[in-house]
Amino acid sequence: MSGQRLENVRGVDRIGEKLANVFTRKVEPRQVMTEGDLPQNFYRAAFSTISNSNVAEYVGSKADKNPRLSILEIGAGTCSTIFHVLERAPKQGRPFDSKEVFSTDFAPGFLAKAQEQFSQDSSIMEFITLDSRVELF
Repeated sequence: MSGQRLENVRGVDRIGEKLANVFTRKVEPRQVMTEGDLPQNFYRAAFSTISNSNVAEYVGSKADKNPRLSILEIGAGTCSTIFHVLERAPKQGRPFDSKEVFSTDFAPGFLAKAQEQFSQDSSIMEFITLDSRVELF
């Protein structure tokens, strides 16, 4: 079994062990989902790698033509898509050089984890928790 598949199995196992507590409301589901590195591993798993890589290549090709490209990721969660985008950018010799990546989500727990994980990229990234109670228009 590959390393990524084994990590996925471990993640499912960790969630399964806590389902009884979730169903009896001793633990919030979001707490289980944001525990440790589970979300990052889950969302970077093989099933999302292809789509994230495709997005990264597309965004990277646009950034190659427009170095001041800004990125807004809505529903970013753990920022697994942005992870792939940032991985691609330096390989083409053009790292982002200003705060051009904005990641948003309704779940502050996911964004907090992502902010920790991307601390080395804080000069180019901003994390924004969306509030559905605020009327935009």
